[in-house]
Amino acid sequence: MGNLSSLDSEDVIGIFNVLFRTKYNTILLGGCDEPLYQPSRSFTTPNIIYFKNDYLASALHEVAHWCLAGAERRKRLDYGYWYVPKGRSREQQWQFENAEVKPQALEWMFSMACVSKFYVSRDNFSERSTLDRFTKLIRRQVQCWCRGEQLPQDAQLFIDAARSRTNSQSTFDIDKYHSIATTD
Repeated sequence: MGNLSSLDSEDVIGIFNVLFRTKYNTILLGGCDEPLYQPSRSFTTPNIIYFKNDYLASALHEVAHWCLAGAERRKRLDYGYWYVPKGRSREQQWQFENAEVKPQALEWMFSMACVSKFYVSRDNFSERSTLDRFTKLIRRQVQCWCRGEQLPQDAQLFIDAARSRTNSQSTFDIDKYHSIATTD
């Protein structure tokens, strides 16, 4: 195994756009104030996945949502997801976390393929009581994929392309998924 080299957001844009621009008429674009998926309104313009600023984590998270969304959801603005930005009730926070388990688990695997640190994002500055539960659910989903549960096809393609650039061999090594940093 050669030296590992980490990827940055520009590398991820390049990988994504090479893999999916022609296949799905979809591009990844950074430098935005907030992440958003904008489906194309015509055959001459691409679908665009916007990610926040030039943050690698934001790019990987948005790619994870796209990979999980599927063809029908990719026709809708932000895949038709609901979002309550601040002041969520406990029930709304649980709904958010349940909807975020797979995207964040996939983001963690993308981070491993890109040789980058992963941070759990609960996206809520006030509610801390569900962090352990949420982290365990994310870890459990990663373990399922590491044990052979099938990844979405586009996620597998993205991981393979990132791994080929970084020489990362740990993406599917279940023992590498033990510690998670957290951020709100």
